[in-house]
Amino acid sequence: MFHARVVFFFGFMLLASLVMAQNNFNGRIGLAGGYFPGWNFSNFDKINSFIELPNSQEFLNSGFFYHGGGGYVYIMIVPNLRIGGVGLGGNQIISSKTNFGSRKEIKFSQSFGGLSIEYTSSIASLNISYGGIIGIGETKFYLKNLIGNSNWNDIWNNFKDTLGTNQSYSNLLSTNYLIFVPTLNIEYSLSRFTALRFGFGYAINFRSNWYLNENEKVQNVPFDKIGNSFYISGGILIGFFSN
Repeated sequence: MFHARVVFFFGFMLLASLVMAQNNFNGRIGLAGGYFPGWNFSNFDKINSFIELPNSQEFLNSGFFYHGGGGYVYIMIVPNLRIGGVGLGGNQIISSKTNFGSRKEIKFSQSFGGLSIEYTSSIASLNISYGGIIGIGETKFYLKNLIGNSNWNDIWNNFKDTLGTNQSYSNLLSTNYLIFVPTLNIEYSLSRFTALRFGFGYAINFRSNWYLNENEKVQNVPFDKIGNSFYISGGILIGFFSN
């Protein structure tokens, strides 16, 4: 109970100071955070050229669910400039059964997180923020061959058998890289404490190395970087917004 009262007191003092500061500051004042569901559009043409699954399964360029969260605060040094943090990620899975009763599965997973810097222009309750995100991205491919009704002893015996092929196995291909994301976000203030958000971003990924199972560097990768991707996101922000 004591901790709750302390948090409430400091929260109230923060909001009060922001309201009073607004009278002497020519710019927006506030802070907010929220959950951002969205959709990522990645081009899988290069990757699909390596995939040979039964029934011609391949990754779709129509996109996949992308979500995460973030927040920001107006720094009040430069009017209408805000800084914050954003993290988003998602995955797409394809799988197919083989003629031998096993199932092959490939899971593509991509995410990034970084520092956001944006400038905001306002028209009544509508705020338009443009800027960018600088951070680190990660892409992973999980390659699996799954055989049903696995036996504990068989798993360990197959691990010892370096020549065995008719067994479950998995490999992880992964890479980490620098990322820059130009962004445009449109926010509509419902009140001083909530706002609706809709945004766009174009992730520009820079070259990095690939690794097998996070340890062994992969040689002869046929492309020098992960393809850039476009995403859209929405959500609701909760915080404090000045007029």
